[in-house]
Amino acid sequence: MIPMMKILCRAAALVLTLFASACGPNIILQRTGYAPPKADTCNVVVVTKSSTELMGEVQAPSSKFTMLGTITLSDSGSRDPFSEDSMEIVRPRVCKLGGDAVGLSGAVSVGGGGSTTTHAVFARKGGDTPVSTPPTR
Repeated sequence: MIPMMKILCRAAALVLTLFASACGPNIILQRTGYAPPKADTCNVVVVTKSSTELMGEVQAPSSKFTMLGTITLSDSGSRDPFSEDSMEIVRPRVCKLGGDAVGLSGAVSVGGGGSTTTHAVFARKGGDTPVSTPPTR
């Protein structure tokens, strides 16, 4: 009887996990640089250049921006990367990373209706947000 109970508990946990994951996008935040966090409602500029142009400019020695990380959204169905719904998810995370701007780093649509978008997060060099190494404890 106990093995059957374990199987039922595992099946119930799997079903609950599937339902919970269907309620919204999977969000992955990856930090590659550091700037102090800002308030969740900070001003975020949307950069509409291609990812190749964007990364080329950021890597140029004269760039006014540095990359702080990426925010990846994976969801069932397609998602406009800069729709108000997407930005409600992305904006507070850009601010949490200390960012000033966000651009599209990549987008993939998967057969069957899924999509993944990766937003690149940037901070101004020498602006209001000092870009530095993370503080140590």
